[in-house]
Amino acid sequence: MLLGHAKHWFSRLRSGASHKLKALQDLGFTGDIVVIPKEPGTREASQVQTINLKDLTALIMVEAVQGNKRAIVLQETFAQKGLDSRFRDAFEVQQQTSDEKRGFFGLTYRESLEALAENRTELEDLRHRRIMIQTQTIPQTIPKTVTFDEFAAWYPENSIRRYELHHGVIVEMPLGTGNHSNVTGFIWGEINFEIRRLQLPYSIPGDCLLKPIRNEAGYQPDTIVLNQTAFASEPRWEKESIITMGSSVRLAVEVVSTNWRDDYHLKFADYEEMGIPEYWIVDYLGLGGRKFIGTPKQPTLSVCQLVDGEYQVKQFRGSDTVESLAFPELRLTAELIFRAGLPPTEPS
Repeated sequence: MLLGHAKHWFSRLRSGASHKLKALQDLGFTGDIVVIPKEPGTREASQVQTINLKDLTALIMVEAVQGNKRAIVLQETFAQKGLDSRFRDAFEVQQQTSDEKRGFFGLTYRESLEALAENRTELEDLRHRRIMIQTQTIPQTIPKTVTFDEFAAWYPENSIRRYELHHGVIVEMPLGTGNHSNVTGFIWGEINFEIRRLQLPYSIPGDCLLKPIRNEAGYQPDTIVLNQTAFASEPRWEKESIITMGSSVRLAVEVVSTNWRDDYHLKFADYEEMGIPEYWIVDYLGLGGRKFIGTPKQPTLSVCQLVDGEYQVKQFRGSDTVESLAFPELRLTAELIFRAGLPPTEPS
């Protein structure tokens, strides 16, 4: 009886849901959807009802109104690898990317969702997903998103942890592995050497927060090269180490880890919109979706260069020499960069 009621409720929810939920349905996503109606003013669920769907690989925030009820998809519990709700933010595709408009890496909205669903080799079990849908009366308070200014004011001083703002939610970034840090450090060292060799007016700051055009995002790239001559035009640099203009950035670098969706989706779109002229996605373990790095998946360095306001992507593997607009004399192969992330071998 409860299951039948839940199916009826969900069918009503679907009729008023956003295009994001429709895209999920079109793709045939299934899994466990747990409907938790809540009594007004209480925290206890009055009943729990389950609908069996299949293979829901990541979370989309969805809001729909039915009568006096407001439903919000709150959280997905991942069964493997300790993944948690921070991936909600990586998965939510920007609303302005519609089925007609091509967005991330030239993909449509639907294709972006399909790309996100491709991470099946990294997750051993995709058949026991659970989404919690909580219903509330409309007068109840909906959780408030955080603006960039609120995020910047909140940011802990001298914190050893890194935080970013994704879709208005503060996300604690996972600590990188030693190999991830080695790749980041290697790139930092090579680029810094090139800056000093050519006596360029560039710098690589220890701390820097990027403010995209959207007010609900804030990023800290693994490596960022700034044009010092642009600092005078940056209203928040001197006091807050905040960069607001893409023209102040010569190069942004992200070294891919398990949260690869952030690099290929969120940051790709926001860095492009900011006008950052060059963006490297260093996928030294080949973790990204197949739509981005091909089949079979292999270590890939994607160099995104701004042409007429849109990123054009070139990819480098193995002995390919990386081509950089910011550093045209740089002589680095993709393999040399990736090797920095490999465990050391015993000398023969």
